Amino acid sequence: MAEIFNITRVLVLPIIVLWLALWYVRREEEVTHTVNVGTVIFEKFPVFVLGFILMFALSTTGIFAPANHYKGKYFGNTAESGFKEEKLLKADQIAVLQGEAGKIQREDRKEALQRLIENRKIMSIADDDTIRGLINAKVLSKDANGILKGAHKAVRHTAKKIKAFRNWITWLFAFGLVGLGMQITVGSMRQAGGQPAVIGGIVGFLKATASLVVVMLLISETV
Repeated sequence: MAEIFNITRVLVLPIIVLWLALWYVRREEEVTHTVNVGTVIFEKFPVFVLGFILMFALSTTGIFAPANHYKGKYFGNTAESGFKEEKLLKADQIAVLQGEAGKIQREDRKEALQRLIENRKIMSIADDDTIRGLINAKVLSKDANGILKGAHKAVRHTAKKIKAFRNWITWLFAFGLVGLGMQITVGSMRQAGGQPAVIGGIVGFLKATASLVVVMLLISETV
């Protein structure tokens, strides 16, 4: 839900930017009569949105991750799909799960846990979903849930293309933020005055607060 919200927000940006550009141009035209509306719109259009839409379209085709991927990850419980044998449950971990199996009431969760104990790894996507539901239900102890979380992570692997893209984007953001910071000086802040900082602080705080409220309202439906 958060991803869909963020995508929608970004896609609306061009509309807001163009509306602001038109409003500014019309105001300037009343004074100078020399501003070209088409030129301003072309110059002010956020080109990065086109790249965003392109990446969104490519991601929809599944080119960056195998089918049934979850948060950029795909299910795989075999060596060929990326599962490591050292991730198999140990004897002491199995003993912990067996000791707390009686706490589980739902039959589907009991069966999924039993298959996990017998095979020492999660055997299917359906079992993985059931195990995650058991973790979120917090029926078992913290130690048992930790074992289940480890079993879940062991069969979920990040696609190589997605991992490469994330590393690339991290470097781009790092260089971008460094460059942005180098452009801000005390002199430029004095020249702009305190109003931009105040407005930015207020908007940032309101956005963070509103985002927190939305997450708290919707999180129960996504777990």
